[in-house]
Amino acid sequence: MSDLLPISGADSEGAPTGLFGLVINAAAEKTGFAPELVAFDNWDDMLEALNAGEIRAAFPWIGDYALAEQYGVIKTGEVTEIPSLLVFRGVYNDEKLKKAAVIKDDPIMRQAVTLYHPDAEILEYDDMDGCLRAVSSGNADFIHDLSYRMNSISQSLSKYSELKLLNGNHSYEVGFALRRNEAELLKVLNKVIVSLDNGSISSAMYTASHMEEPYTFNRFLRENGTLIIFAVTAVLLTLIVMLFARLIHESRSLKALQEANVRNEALNRQLSDALRAAEQANEAKSDFLSRMSHDIRTPMNAIVGFSTLLLQHSHEPEKVEDEAGKVLTSSKHLLGLINAVLDMSRIESGKIQVAPREFALKETINMTESIMRPQFEAKKQSFEITVSDVKHEHFMADDNRIQQVLINILSNAMKYTQEGGTITMKVKGLPAASEDFENISFEVTDNGCGMSEEYQKILFTPFSREELPENKETQGTGLGLAITQNLVNMLGGQISVKSKLGKGSTFTVSIPMEIVKGGASANAAGGSAAGMGEGVAAGGFGKGAGAAGTAGDAGAAGGDAATAGESGAYEDALRGLRLLAAEDNELNAEILTEIFKMNDAEVTVAADGGKVLDSFKDSAVGSFDAILMDIQMPVMNGYEATKAIRALKDDETVSAEKQLEAAGIPIIAMTANAFNEDVQKALLSGMNAHISKPIDIDTIMKTFRKLGIRRNLK
Repeated sequence: MSDLLPISGADSEGAPTGLFGLVINAAAEKTGFAPELVAFDNWDDMLEALNAGEIRAAFPWIGDYALAEQYGVIKTGEVTEIPSLLVFRGVYNDEKLKKAAVIKDDPIMRQAVTLYHPDAEILEYDDMDGCLRAVSSGNADFIHDLSYRMNSISQSLSKYSELKLLNGNHSYEVGFALRRNEAELLKVLNKVIVSLDNGSISSAMYTASHMEEPYTFNRFLRENGTLIIFAVTAVLLTLIVMLFARLIHESRSLKALQEANVRNEALNRQLSDALRAAEQANEAKSDFLSRMSHDIRTPMNAIVGFSTLLLQHSHEPEKVEDEAGKVLTSSKHLLGLINAVLDMSRIESGKIQVAPREFALKETINMTESIMRPQFEAKKQSFEITVSDVKHEHFMADDNRIQQVLINILSNAMKYTQEGGTITMKVKGLPAASEDFENISFEVTDNGCGMSEEYQKILFTPFSREELPENKETQGTGLGLAITQNLVNMLGGQISVKSKLGKGSTFTVSIPMEIVKGGASANAAGGSAAGMGEGVAAGGFGKGAGAAGTAGDAGAAGGDAATAGESGAYEDALRGLRLLAAEDNELNAEILTEIFKMNDAEVTVAADGGKVLDSFKDSAVGSFDAILMDIQMPVMNGYEATKAIRALKDDETVSAEKQLEAAGIPIIAMTANAFNEDVQKALLSGMNAHISKPIDIDTIMKTFRKLGIRRNLK
């Protein structure tokens, strides 16, 4: 349609402009498609020509697929979506919107009213100013239009102070309408539409919206008649009254004009900056959704696919075991992706804070080594740790975040190093600016695929990954190093990288750590800093002297033995236990019951916190050995239920034995609320431990063993 900017129109030479021009030009550039253009003045004539076969496609089609079906046409994908707006008088009341003012021969306004206000009477006026006058005078109740006319309407509203402008509840999909037999043309147009980016669409709409009508002298008079009369009168009165102060008056007027120009220029810059920021935010949102859609669908495809195969191979144990393992692997990858996205979001929003506490550096390094070594051994990689020049053993810092940083970097080294490769971590003590601190450097080196110089410049950008033939099968979110850099900054440290493509990479993290006064020094613990390093390699600090040692075969053997012993110690941790569980989700309750049943434990499930409290209070002493507490539940949440159970210790309506049981029975949070602050809230409410979902049986056994939970024989 002609004269419908910024959606469609033509310039003085007949070339298409607006959103229509963007699509047509893109089609010509990408496919060579150069159709003959026919202009129509109204919607009905255009659709009639389309159905008669005189044209192959009509633009714009404003409406969804259901509306296209009613008109007997097919619709392309949406080029853009335009929000609606409402203009009304006084206080908004949807029931009073009985009469709609529309511009004569404007099909979009008429269609909007027909679709979303089907009972409203339509009143036609020559232009938008006529519509506004009608609503202002009460002859019409409202105007329903598209937001691209926001600028012109906002300017006109200055004359009608009683009118209000409100964003509508509806948006309009803008696309092409085609005859039903135009399947090939539909494919071409959809391909072109998909290729358009949001920035180009926003720019085309913005540019064309300022071409809606030439700003002529007649238009100026029409839109500002009252203001002109007032201004002329004011000027005449001013000249008469202030004739002898003319020079002063002109000077002040000039100064006011200059100030107004400065303000207008500043406002225009702000609007321009806001537009650019909105376009960048829109592009970032689209990029994020695109990446997340791909990264989430990849493991979900595996989960759905192998679950389908499990149903088909239910009588083939070997296949069931293999496919179930792959479902579990894909589920863990999906969980890791979700956790990474949430961590990044919380870091950027400032919700993650460091929590310094006293810790032993050797324990943090040993824990990191015990977590990572099985992963290195699975890829037959050599993993070595050396420690040198560390002067102290106890520090004040957030050891959990330090360990998270080290695991992120070591995990990257493991993923991007070939099978049989070598990874080393060198821990060094470095001088600090203050005698109260010691800088601890962690240097992780691998001989993996390395990185190009270009990629190293954007290495810490969220979602960045370098696609190389060597790592195309490696899974990852592209968030690990971005999270790591943010955590290092929060710890007051620095992170740097040196890498060469095909040779490997070295990441260096330096963190200033406050020395704990009166704590053991590295020298006191092992005779020398070098001895401290050897102790790390063998499974603990200070167990020998000499040159800095490595986590070689002896360390690996020790780790295997510890793992085997640990597994044996936990395997009967649940046997014979009777547990009370709060779980409001039936599927989760079924999973929980079956997992504990397989480990010879009996579970009684209550659907909310109130029922858990009642079940415990009404049970005989010794009926339950522990309580598993969900957090988000109806009636009473997990925190409230725990506090209520603990409060029974002072409740004189229950027996003395029940009071003692209420004070001491282990209560364990088992919930999807998995952040550090969630753990702290659970402990502060009176719980003894926190286990995050999805349920992991090994974690449950370790927690029960750590709490010393045994069968209550009373």
